[in-house]
Amino acid sequence: MDHYSNGLLVMKLAIYIRVSTIEQSMNGYSLDAQEAKTTAYCESHGYDYQIYKDAGKSATKTRNRPAYKQMMKDIDTWDGILITKLDRLSRSRTDFFKAIDILRDKKKELISLGESIDTSSANGRFVLSIFASLAQMESEQLSERTRIGQREKAKQGLRIQTTKALYGYTVHKSGTMNIKESEAKVIRLIFKLYTEHRSMDEIAIILNNDKSIKRKFYAKTVRQVLRNPTYAGWLKWGDIIYKHDHPAIVSVETFNKAQDRIKYKKGKPLYLGDNRE
Repeated sequence: MDHYSNGLLVMKLAIYIRVSTIEQSMNGYSLDAQEAKTTAYCESHGYDYQIYKDAGKSATKTRNRPAYKQMMKDIDTWDGILITKLDRLSRSRTDFFKAIDILRDKKKELISLGESIDTSSANGRFVLSIFASLAQMESEQLSERTRIGQREKAKQGLRIQTTKALYGYTVHKSGTMNIKESEAKVIRLIFKLYTEHRSMDEIAIILNNDKSIKRKFYAKTVRQVLRNPTYAGWLKWGDIIYKHDHPAIVSVETFNKAQDRIKYKKGKPLYLGDNRE
Protein backbone atom coordinates (compact mmCIF):
# COMPACT_ATOMS: atom_id res chain seq x y z
CA MET A 1 0.00 0.00 0.00
CA ASP A 2 1.45 3.36 -1.04
CA HIS A 3 1.43 6.24 1.45
CA TYR A 4 1.24 9.90 0.46
CA SER A 5 1.78 13.17 2.32
CA ASN A 6 0.98 16.46 0.58
CA GLY A 7 0.77 14.56 -2.67
CA LEU A 8 4.24 12.96 -2.20
CA LEU A 9 4.92 9.25 -1.79
CA VAL A 10 6.38 8.63 1.69
CA MET A 11 7.52 5.61 3.65
CA LYS A 12 5.32 4.51 6.54
CA LEU A 13 7.03 2.70 9.40
CA ALA A 14 5.55 0.53 12.14
CA ILE A 15 7.31 1.73 15.29
CA TYR A 16 7.53 -1.18 17.71
CA ILE A 17 8.43 -0.44 21.32
CA ARG A 18 8.49 -2.95 24.15
CA VAL A 19 9.60 -3.10 27.75
CA SER A 20 9.59 -6.08 30.10
CA THR A 21 8.58 -5.85 33.76
CA ILE A 22 12.23 -6.00 34.85
CA GLU A 23 13.34 -3.38 32.32
CA GLN A 24 10.67 -0.82 33.18
CA SER A 25 12.91 0.71 35.85
CA MET A 26 16.09 0.64 33.76
CA ASN A 27 17.39 3.84 32.20
CA GLY A 28 16.88 4.02 28.47
CA TYR A 29 14.42 1.15 28.28
CA SER A 30 11.21 2.97 29.14
CA LEU A 31 8.42 3.14 26.59
CA ASP A 32 8.63 6.94 26.61
CA ALA A 33 12.34 6.90 25.84
CA GLN A 34 11.89 4.43 22.98
CA GLU A 35 8.97 6.40 21.57
CA ALA A 36 10.91 9.67 21.68
CA LYS A 37 13.87 8.20 19.77
CA THR A 38 11.83 6.46 17.08
CA THR A 39 9.36 9.28 16.41
CA ALA A 40 12.22 11.79 16.20
CA TYR A 41 13.88 9.57 13.59
CA CYS A 42 10.68 9.38 11.52
CA GLU A 43 10.05 13.10 11.71
CA SER A 44 13.63 13.97 10.74
CA HIS A 45 13.33 11.72 7.66
CA GLY A 46 9.79 12.77 6.78
CA TYR A 47 8.38 9.28 7.36
CA ASP A 48 4.82 8.51 8.38
CA TYR A 49 4.46 6.09 11.29
CA GLN A 50 2.17 3.97 13.47
CA ILE A 51 3.20 3.12 17.05
CA TYR A 52 2.72 -0.33 18.61
CA LYS A 53 3.45 -0.69 22.36
CA ASP A 54 3.90 -3.79 24.50
CA ALA A 55 4.35 -2.90 28.18
CA GLY A 56 5.65 -5.46 30.68
CA LYS A 57 6.14 -8.13 28.01
CA SER A 58 9.04 -10.58 27.79
CA ALA A 59 11.23 -10.63 24.69
CA THR A 60 11.34 -14.40 24.55
CA LYS A 61 8.02 -15.28 22.87
CA THR A 62 6.38 -13.02 20.29
CA ARG A 63 3.08 -14.90 20.58
CA ASN A 64 2.58 -13.46 24.09
CA ARG A 65 2.73 -9.84 22.91
CA PRO A 66 -0.61 -8.38 21.73
CA ALA A 67 0.80 -5.22 20.15
CA TYR A 68 3.39 -7.21 18.22
CA LYS A 69 0.73 -9.59 16.93
CA GLN A 70 -1.46 -6.66 15.87
CA MET A 71 1.49 -5.05 14.10
CA MET A 72 2.13 -8.20 12.08
CA LYS A 73 -1.57 -8.42 11.20
CA ASP A 74 -1.31 -4.86 9.88
CA ILE A 75 1.76 -5.68 7.77
CA ASP A 76 0.11 -4.57 4.53
CA THR A 77 -0.43 -1.08 5.93
CA TRP A 78 3.25 -0.19 6.49
CA ASP A 79 6.58 -0.41 4.67
CA GLY A 80 8.91 -1.44 7.46
CA ILE A 81 9.50 -1.85 11.19
CA LEU A 82 11.48 0.68 13.23
CA ILE A 83 12.94 -0.35 16.61
CA THR A 84 15.46 1.17 19.02
CA LYS A 85 17.37 -2.12 19.42
CA LEU A 86 17.14 -5.58 17.89
CA ASP A 87 16.24 -7.20 21.21
CA ARG A 88 13.04 -5.11 21.29
CA LEU A 89 11.77 -7.36 18.50
CA SER A 90 12.77 -10.66 20.11
CA ARG A 91 15.65 -12.34 21.91
CA SER A 92 14.64 -15.73 20.57
CA ARG A 93 16.72 -16.43 17.45
CA THR A 94 13.95 -18.66 16.06
CA ASP A 95 11.21 -16.05 16.53
CA PHE A 96 13.53 -13.29 15.34
CA PHE A 97 14.32 -14.90 12.01
CA LYS A 98 10.73 -16.00 11.58
CA ALA A 99 9.83 -12.31 11.69
CA ILE A 100 12.67 -11.47 9.29
CA ASP A 101 11.44 -14.11 6.84
CA ILE A 102 7.96 -12.62 6.92
CA LEU A 103 9.36 -9.13 6.31
CA ARG A 104 11.47 -10.40 3.43
CA ASP A 105 8.52 -12.23 1.82
CA LYS A 106 6.41 -9.09 2.09
CA LYS A 107 9.30 -6.89 0.88
CA LYS A 108 9.30 -4.92 4.11
CA GLU A 109 12.34 -3.35 5.76
CA LEU A 110 13.71 -3.47 9.31
CA ILE A 111 15.52 -0.48 10.78
CA SER A 112 17.24 -0.69 14.15
CA LEU A 113 18.58 2.59 15.54
CA GLY A 114 20.82 1.02 18.18
CA GLU A 115 22.79 -1.11 15.74
CA SER A 116 22.45 1.17 12.67
CA ILE A 117 21.00 -1.70 10.66
CA ASP A 118 18.94 -1.40 7.50
CA THR A 119 17.96 -4.71 5.88
CA SER A 120 17.73 -3.19 2.43
CA SER A 121 21.48 -3.97 2.03
CA ALA A 122 23.26 -7.35 2.00
CA ASN A 123 25.71 -6.05 4.60
CA GLY A 124 22.82 -5.03 6.83
CA ARG A 125 21.29 -8.50 6.60
CA PHE A 126 24.63 -10.15 7.48
CA VAL A 127 25.19 -7.91 10.50
CA LEU A 128 21.59 -8.57 11.51
CA SER A 129 22.19 -12.32 11.74
CA ILE A 130 25.17 -11.77 14.05
CA PHE A 131 23.26 -9.45 16.38
CA ALA A 132 20.30 -11.85 16.51
CA SER A 133 22.57 -14.66 17.70
CA LEU A 134 24.10 -12.41 20.36
CA ALA A 135 20.63 -11.32 21.53
CA GLN A 136 19.55 -14.91 22.05
CA MET A 137 22.74 -15.71 23.99
CA GLU A 138 22.13 -12.68 26.23
CA SER A 139 18.55 -13.82 26.90
CA GLU A 140 19.70 -17.33 27.83
CA GLN A 141 22.39 -15.95 30.14
CA LEU A 142 19.81 -13.69 31.83
CA SER A 143 17.49 -16.66 32.39
CA GLU A 144 20.36 -18.68 33.86
CA ARG A 145 21.32 -15.84 36.22
CA THR A 146 17.68 -15.57 37.32
CA ARG A 147 17.50 -19.31 38.09
CA ILE A 148 20.73 -19.15 40.07
CA GLY A 149 19.47 -16.15 42.05
CA GLN A 150 16.18 -17.86 42.88
CA ARG A 151 18.00 -21.00 43.95
CA GLU A 152 20.15 -18.96 46.32
CA LYS A 153 17.00 -17.36 47.75
CA ALA A 154 15.60 -20.84 48.34
CA LYS A 155 18.78 -21.91 50.15
CA GLN A 156 18.41 -18.91 52.45
CA GLY A 157 14.73 -19.60 53.08
CA LEU A 158 13.58 -16.41 51.38
CA ARG A 159 10.32 -16.04 49.47
CA ILE A 160 10.41 -16.60 45.73
CA GLN A 161 7.69 -14.22 44.56
CA THR A 162 4.83 -15.78 42.65
CA THR A 163 1.35 -14.66 41.68
CA LYS A 164 0.22 -18.13 40.60
CA ALA A 165 -2.30 -19.51 43.07
CA LEU A 166 -2.02 -23.12 44.23
CA TYR A 167 -5.27 -24.99 44.89
CA GLY A 168 -6.07 -24.34 48.54
CA TYR A 169 -4.51 -20.88 48.58
CA THR A 170 -4.93 -17.37 47.27
CA VAL A 171 -1.78 -15.42 46.39
CA HIS A 172 -1.46 -11.67 46.80
CA LYS A 173 0.54 -9.62 44.28
CA SER A 174 3.24 -9.27 46.94
CA GLY A 175 3.63 -13.06 47.00
CA THR A 176 1.83 -13.51 50.34
CA MET A 177 -0.15 -16.77 50.47
CA ASN A 178 -3.44 -17.09 52.34
CA ILE A 179 -5.60 -20.15 52.90
CA LYS A 180 -8.74 -20.44 50.77
CA GLU A 181 -10.91 -22.43 53.14
CA SER A 182 -13.37 -23.80 50.55
CA GLU A 183 -10.44 -25.54 48.82
CA ALA A 184 -8.33 -26.18 51.92
CA LYS A 185 -11.01 -28.48 53.34
CA VAL A 186 -10.65 -30.63 50.21
CA ILE A 187 -6.87 -30.81 50.73
CA ARG A 188 -7.38 -31.92 54.34
CA LEU A 189 -9.89 -34.53 53.21
CA ILE A 190 -7.40 -35.95 50.72
CA PHE A 191 -4.77 -36.42 53.44
CA LYS A 192 -7.36 -37.85 55.85
CA LEU A 193 -8.67 -40.41 53.36
CA TYR A 194 -5.20 -41.44 52.23
CA THR A 195 -3.91 -41.99 55.77
CA GLU A 196 -7.07 -44.04 56.37
CA HIS A 197 -5.83 -46.38 53.62
CA ARG A 198 -8.02 -45.21 50.76
CA SER A 199 -6.33 -45.51 47.37
CA MET A 200 -5.65 -42.48 45.21
CA ASP A 201 -8.20 -43.72 42.66
CA GLU A 202 -10.82 -44.12 45.38
CA ILE A 203 -10.13 -40.62 46.70
CA ALA A 204 -10.55 -39.13 43.22
CA ILE A 205 -13.92 -40.88 42.85
CA ILE A 206 -15.10 -39.65 46.27
CA LEU A 207 -14.14 -36.07 45.46
CA ASN A 208 -15.72 -36.12 42.00
CA ASN A 209 -19.00 -37.44 43.47
CA ASP A 210 -19.16 -34.45 45.82
CA LYS A 211 -21.09 -31.80 43.86
CA SER A 212 -19.85 -29.02 46.16
CA ILE A 213 -16.30 -29.54 44.84
CA LYS A 214 -15.96 -27.66 41.55
CA ARG A 215 -12.63 -29.11 40.47
CA LYS A 216 -12.15 -32.43 38.69
CA PHE A 217 -9.74 -34.82 40.43
CA TYR A 218 -7.74 -37.78 39.15
CA ALA A 219 -5.39 -40.20 40.87
CA LYS A 220 -2.50 -38.17 39.45
CA THR A 221 -3.94 -34.97 40.93
CA VAL A 222 -4.31 -36.63 44.34
CA ARG A 223 -0.70 -37.83 44.19
CA GLN A 224 0.49 -34.29 43.42
CA VAL A 225 -1.37 -32.95 46.46
CA LEU A 226 0.04 -35.62 48.77
CA ARG A 227 3.63 -34.88 47.68
CA ASN A 228 3.39 -31.10 47.73
CA PRO A 229 5.18 -29.74 50.84
CA THR A 230 3.50 -26.34 50.38
CA TYR A 231 0.40 -27.73 52.13
CA ALA A 232 2.49 -28.36 55.26
CA GLY A 233 4.09 -24.90 55.32
CA TRP A 234 7.21 -25.73 53.32
CA LEU A 235 8.32 -24.78 49.79
CA LYS A 236 10.24 -26.71 47.17
CA TRP A 237 12.60 -25.16 44.62
CA GLY A 238 14.40 -27.72 42.45
CA ASP A 239 16.08 -30.08 44.92
CA ILE A 240 15.82 -27.64 47.84
CA ILE A 241 12.99 -27.95 50.40
CA TYR A 242 12.74 -25.32 53.12
CA LYS A 243 10.40 -24.13 55.86
CA HIS A 244 8.38 -21.09 54.88
CA ASP A 245 6.24 -18.53 56.68
CA HIS A 246 2.97 -19.12 54.79
CA PRO A 247 0.11 -20.81 56.69
CA ALA A 248 -0.01 -24.62 56.53
CA ILE A 249 -3.21 -26.45 55.61
CA VAL A 250 -2.06 -29.75 57.15
CA SER A 251 0.53 -30.42 59.85
CA VAL A 252 4.00 -31.77 59.11
CA GLU A 253 3.01 -34.86 61.10
CA THR A 254 -0.01 -35.48 58.84
CA PHE A 255 2.09 -34.84 55.73
CA ASN A 256 4.76 -37.31 56.86
CA LYS A 257 2.13 -39.95 57.67
CA ALA A 258 1.00 -39.70 54.06
CA GLN A 259 4.64 -40.12 52.99
CA ASP A 260 4.86 -43.28 55.11
CA ARG A 261 2.00 -44.79 53.12
CA ILE A 262 3.47 -43.60 49.82
CA LYS A 263 6.71 -45.37 50.79
CA TYR A 264 4.79 -48.50 51.80
CA LYS A 265 3.16 -48.49 48.37
CA LYS A 266 6.64 -48.43 46.78
CA GLY A 267 6.26 -44.78 45.82
CA LYS A 268 8.76 -41.99 46.39
CA PRO A 269 8.08 -40.18 49.69
CA LEU A 270 8.97 -36.57 50.45
CA TYR A 271 9.53 -36.28 54.19
CA LEU A 272 9.66 -32.94 56.00
CA GLY A 273 11.48 -31.86 59.17
CA ASP A 274 13.46 -34.42 61.14
CA ASN A 275 11.94 -37.27 59.13
CA ARG A 276 13.14 -36.03 55.75
CA GLU A 277 15.02 -38.51 53.56
